[in-house]
Amino acid sequence: DPEVFFYSFSKLHNGLFVTNEQQDAQEFLTFFLGDLPKETKSLFEGVIETTTKEKTNSSNNNNDNEDENDDDSSGFIQSREEAFLTLPLPIKDFDNMNDSLHSLSQIQVLFGDNQYTLPDGRKIDAEQSQRIKVAPPILVLQLKRFEYILSTCERIKINKKFEILKNI
Repeated sequence: DPEVFFYSFSKLHNGLFVTNEQQDAQEFLTFFLGDLPKETKSLFEGVIETTTKEKTNSSNNNNDNEDENDDDSSGFIQSREEAFLTLPLPIKDFDNMNDSLHSLSQIQVLFGDNQYTLPDGRKIDAEQSQRIKVAPPILVLQLKRFEYILSTCERIKINKKFEILKNI
């Protein structure tokens, strides 16, 4: 009986999930997978590595002087690993799964109002990239079909065709 399951699950999570309210399916799935026995849950666990590297002026120059261009090693570099059970895929600017997956590994440049904040509070221009370091045996993809507009505090559903390919 789904109702018995729902009420038991909701009670387990201190009433976080209630009836007659729109719930985030992704949040529900994450809680559900997180509650599975360890050996079952491990089938869904992967690791994403995020690398942040200070963007130095020398990386923008096309000088022939090797000493000036090889200055990247003196800047800030941080690598962080994070476990995941589901992988969110952006669909807004993509027509298919492979293009969206590829976008996850693209370098993001952090500058201006979006500078990277160092542990000491200083802000720097940086480049950030992600990669799947450990792929899970069962990869659960979440299509990000909603966009949050900060200026209006609205969620807008992205209703467009998005092709799911048989091979990644």
